[in-house]
Amino acid sequence: MLYLEIPYVPENNRVNKNTVQTEIQVLNLSEKSKNDVLTAIYHQHPAGVNFEDTELKEVSRLAEILGNLGIPYRQSKKTEY
Repeated sequence: MLYLEIPYVPENNRVNKNTVQTEIQVLNLSEKSKNDVLTAIYHQHPAGVNFEDTELKEVSRLAEILGNLGIPYRQSKKTEY
């Protein structure tokens, strides 16, 4: 299991939500995971998403997308919250 922390920062609001949704929809992740990612990006509290080991390849792609969009993230083995 992998936890991807996506802290809210005010700069996240500058990233077009439709662009983020479009990028995330192409990933082979559960709808719950996709919704959790969007919630973490646009809400003002530290949040993140737990991913199963079977989704690790897609998490790498998600991390690349977040990096390209300038959205901060951090990977860890488990949630700190």
